[in-house]
Amino acid sequence: MLFAGGSVDEREAVREQDRAAQGLDQSAKHQAEGDLQTAECHNDKLFVECPHGINAFHSDFLFGKAEEWLFAGPFSWE
Repeated sequence: MLFAGGSVDEREAVREQDRAAQGLDQSAKHQAEGDLQTAECHNDKLFVECPHGINAFHSDFLFGKAEEWLFAGPFSWE
């Protein structure tokens, strides 16, 4: 969207609507924030343990801040 000329505010508005459509609330946001606080950096790659699952907030918070990341959830790696 940014490459097509959309603004940062427009992107965030779309992401907010998408997270709402997924049923993500403030608890999901706080979960992602907590997981990212304990992230580890290895060879310029970010490793994030997500013991309670992975949600859209995780990648949304990292957008534009990290080139590569790996999320480790209880049932999947993303």
